Amino acid sequence: MRPDRSFSAWSGDTLLPSGVAINPGAAAHCVQDYQRSVVFIRGLKAALTVCQQRFPDEPIRVMYAGCGPYGTLLLPLLANLPAPRFEFYLIDIHQESIDSVARLVAGLELNYHSIHLICDDACRYQHPRPWHLIVAETMQKSLEQEPQFAVTANLASQLLPEGLFLPERIEVSLHLSSACEKIALGTVFELTPRLAAEQAATARAADHGSSPALPGTIVTIPQLEKPGDYQAVLQTRIDVFGQHRLNSGDAEITLPLCCEDLTPPTPASSYACQYRLGSYPKFEIASVE
Repeated sequence: MRPDRSFSAWSGDTLLPSGVAINPGAAAHCVQDYQRSVVFIRGLKAALTVCQQRFPDEPIRVMYAGCGPYGTLLLPLLANLPAPRFEFYLIDIHQESIDSVARLVAGLELNYHSIHLICDDACRYQHPRPWHLIVAETMQKSLEQEPQFAVTANLASQLLPEGLFLPERIEVSLHLSSACEKIALGTVFELTPRLAAEQAATARAADHGSSPALPGTIVTIPQLEKPGDYQAVLQTRIDVFGQHRLNSGDAEITLPLCCEDLTPPTPASSYACQYRLGSYPKFEIASVE
């Protein structure tokens, strides 16, 4: 599969209860966001090395969730990995993507590795044995639209106690931005593998008919001389593994996202920010009376 300039960004997407799984054509275009790919590949390489040291006497089971049509984060590493040490499982909800990865594995003569291709929903997939390492990159900026939270909550609970999950942490923070100044209002959400399942359970317990939401954060707007000059934006930072991270603006998935719910900001007012789950995950910001 090659990126098609005429593809429809929404045509062929799969609408899941936990978010939008972008179509294989859109996923193919993600490879052009090279900074994202480079940082995740470097992080995964480092994590694979740690796993070999941490689990020296057993085959290492690796799950790659949302592999897309290229298996971008893993396939470039396989030629330099010892085949007997790893069992790789690549999962994607689109059969077209799975078929594409199968052709790449065959064409690159990587079949000497233990590679298993699975067409399934990573938000719900259950494996009979726990994982040593999981990598999941199924996100848009500010965790909007795609099911990164649901994938993390489902798969991280299947890790071995000393297993690794990439990314290690995703932070979304709220800022006020003008032509001359940026004011940090605070972190509104952190997604870490160890807490995701607990957060999901809490959100489900709090559901009263609408889509469940995670507990919110209150932010207060400071005094501003010219409030109309400021725009509220969500910024994303992704700690992939160790020193490998993507800061705000480094890649398409960490571009700032404008908050129309808080534009223009009202000085001295407080707002509740919460992450709404469901078929289109996103942040909601509402005034606190």
